[in-house]
Amino acid sequence: MCHIVESAINAGTKTINIPHTVDYTISPNEYSNIINNLINKVSNIDKAIV
Repeated sequence: MCHIVESAINAGTKTINIPHTVDYTISPNEYSNIINNLINKVSNIDKAIV
């Protein structure tokens, strides 16, 4: 997912939307971990709104 997000930002995307499924498949903690992982591993994340 990090590579895809980084590529999207490089292509000009300004907003990254990571939807959840109203806690049906992942818990709020797991969702938070996904977002934190993106923030920590995507080198150009500062160029977009997550």
